Order: sequence, then structure tokens, then C-alpha cells
Amino acid sequence: MKKSVIAGVVLVVIIGILLAALLLFPGRGGPQVSPETLPTQDIPAFVAEAERHAAPNLTGAVAGDAVMVTSLDHTIRDFYLIPFSQEGEVVAVAEISVAENSTPHFQQWRSGHSDPAASQTRLPFAKATRALGDAGYTEGNWTARVVSMFCDEPIGPYFWECEEEKGEKVYVGYDRYDDLVRVYAKVTPKSKAG
Repeated sequence: MKKSVIAGVVLVVIIGILLAALLLFPGRGGPQVSPETLPTQDIPAFVAEAERHAAPNLTGAVAGDAVMVTSLDHTIRDFYLIPFSQEGEVVAVAEISVAENSTPHFQQWRSGHSDPAASQTRLPFAKATRALGDAGYTEGNWTARVVSMFCDEPIGPYFWECEEEKGEKVYVGYDRYDDLVRVYAKVTPKSKAG
């Protein structure tokens, strides 16, 4: 009887170890998604425009990788969100629009937000990635960018466009009416009448 009790305890311990390993080291669990950002050296004129309009309390702040917000319906200009950090923390985000001739035009400073894209989309990148996987998009390598469009779907005007390396696109956004994250295979531009 002692041998069967010991064998039972050993079996329970082994099962416990396996379950703990699964919890600590889960599988891939979703798609591989990379956010699209631009290093400051790729957009020096836009960083300089932000610095030109910086308040004195931003002296010494360092610009980080920018997020470009691209208008799909061209109702607004494309713009960059450029985070500025002091002592490793984002303290302000500059919004710089892209004028017709690709010149920078300062729009505004926003309070610091550790995820500038989430300040526009109301949906952090990690949650967008999780929603993509939960919707069944679990394979492949994806790139995510912030886009804007006034659309019939309740996720606009700012949301994530996720593109798989083979060209498939889906759209992930926060539905403020139902307080849900939604994934769409396509988005429809809002009609002028509605």
C-alpha cells in the first residue's frame, strides 16, 4: 500500500510540474506582430519641428521612435506621434503633421503616454495583438500600423491595420459604444449622408 501511495504522490508531483511549466512557458499563443515605428534619424526635420516648439520643461528630453498615423480616406493629413523622454520616461508626445510637400507642421504637444499609439487608438498594441490571435489569426508574421478613417464600423477614426507578410490585412480597433475590441477583415469608408 505504501508503494501505491508513493507512486500516486510522484504522479501528482509530475503532473503539477508539467502544468506549472505550461503556465510559465506557454506556446506561441498568437501571431508574431511587430509595430511599425520610425527611428528619429529617418525623420530629422519632423523631430526638429517638435523641438522648435518644445516648452522649457522639455529641455534635455530625448526623442524616441515615432509612430506614423496614415489616413486611409485622406480626410486628414498623415501625422507623426513623436514621444520625448526624460530619465527613461515619456513626458510628452509631439503631433507633427505632414504637409502637401512633405514638410513638417507642428500641431500640438500631448501629455506623456508610455504608448503614444494607444493614446490615439484607445487600444494598446499588446491588446490589439491578443485580439488578432483570439480572432483566429494565429500564424504568420504581421506588421501593425496606426491608421485613421471615418468608417461604418464602430472602431474609427483611429485603429490598427495589421498586415500579414503574404499581404492579408485586417483591422483591429476599440469599439467605444460596446466597450469591446473588434477585428474586421475590411473597413468601409463612412458615407457622406451618415
